[in-house]
Amino acid sequence: MQERFSEAIADQSKLMATLAQQLLIVELIIPGLYASILKLVSGNEQVVLSWPLGLAFICWLAAVIFTITAIIPQQYKAVQRNSPDSIEGFFDQSARYKQNWLLASVTAFAMGIFFTIMDLLS
Repeated sequence: MQERFSEAIADQSKLMATLAQQLLIVELIIPGLYASILKLVSGNEQVVLSWPLGLAFICWLAAVIFTITAIIPQQYKAVQRNSPDSIEGFFDQSARYKQNWLLASVTAFAMGIFFTIMDLLS
């Protein structure tokens, strides 16, 4: 049980990195599709950028930046390789770091969707 617990702690960071990769794909596809649909709907006319739509794209850009920040590896210099507590702390700190950036990313992405809906309703 203790070995599986240790594996679960060590795998948390890897699972969040996988989640971040999938999230990045979605965060790139949705704004791209939305921009393409806007261009198709407007035809030859210039697309009018309303403030909700502008905020949506800003939120989506922030979400991509937050996700990339979560994916980029950190340098940990305070880890003592012969101390189990230090190693466990490293995995915990790494997972929390990624979790915080991914939560910020999901929040920004959801806000982008909210602003998109506001634009569609106005």
